[in-house]
Amino acid sequence: MKSIPIKESSIQKSILSWGNANRILMHRINVIGTPYIRHGKTYYRPAQNTGMADILCIHLIENIPVNVWLEVKTKTGKLSPSQIAFKNTIEAYSGYYFIVRSIEDVESALKQVEIFTWENINKATERQSWKMK
Repeated sequence: MKSIPIKESSIQKSILSWGNANRILMHRINVIGTPYIRHGKTYYRPAQNTGMADILCIHLIENIPVNVWLEVKTKTGKLSPSQIAFKNTIEAYSGYYFIVRSIEDVESALKQVEIFTWENINKATERQSWKMK
């Protein structure tokens, strides 16, 4: 029996619902562009934010808001060139960007963010205490 492929939009909806249920602020980013009708046909003006991740998650770690970009893909989905460029930009500024294919991937990503954030907090605290000596 052939399995029915899960759509990216279904994965996004389940992630957003999971975030809401767990009181994690998540925003769906729309990058489709602005629709307009010409000669009875719908066209889309390109969005300025093409390539931006699907979801911006604002994860609170000890009441510190940390931005986490989530690009939702199906099991076989791959990044487009504009998505790769966006990912590279976020990572160049030490931001958090993850490709997620399930709620489990999101849970893992947020755990990694917590670990990295605490490592950065501890490093900053050590630097600060060294300066005070």
